[in-house]
Amino acid sequence: MVTCMLVGCDSQAKPNTETVKKADSEKTTEVTKKETETQPTEQDTQKAQEPIVGNAAGVANWHDTVEQIKEKESLTLSLDDDGSGAIVYNTTLNGNDTWLRYYTDSDYGCYEVSYLIYDFGLDTNWCKSEFDSLVSLLTSKYGDPSVNGVKQLTDLAGVSGEDVDFLVGNIQYEAIWNLDDKVIDIMAYYDSSSNNLKIELDYLAPDYSGQGCVNSDTNGL
Repeated sequence: MVTCMLVGCDSQAKPNTETVKKADSEKTTEVTKKETETQPTEQDTQKAQEPIVGNAAGVANWHDTVEQIKEKESLTLSLDDDGSGAIVYNTTLNGNDTWLRYYTDSDYGCYEVSYLIYDFGLDTNWCKSEFDSLVSLLTSKYGDPSVNGVKQLTDLAGVSGEDVDFLVGNIQYEAIWNLDDKVIDIMAYYDSSSNNLKIELDYLAPDYSGQGCVNSDTNGL
């Protein structure tokens, strides 16, 4: 009798090995699942780090503050404020001396990145050739633009021929890409204030519509 009782007690004290293994396995699976759910995916990380202008240059993301841009940008700062709300760096674009300008809003953050090639003088052939080259590069990356052609600026356009019209500011050349994450606008034009032909390439936040404003029909970036 004593022997049976001892055996019985010993049998009850031993845990079921299969049950323990199953419980441990379920705990491990649950922990792994929770860790996986809290870790950002590779796609999320790439999206968060993707710069506005892809591989063109420039380091900012939409909504970046001036301080964040300065921390990211390795170029030498040229102007801390150009008078229009932009911080300016000297760089090159397609081999040409260029001002790189980041525009920020105190509420929104960075809403525009602009490249200004400023050293064409009055050489219409050079300026137009560089414009065509940049449009070709952008087209190879983003597809055909929604707008690409001559924009009339004054009623005198067409009187003296296209080259003269371009030289005196009657027309400008322009191409525009309307993309999901940005609007790209490139223009070749005559700047009367400096008596110089210029090319401006702007990358614009698609949901920015003015000081501190975000269009209500978009979700931002």
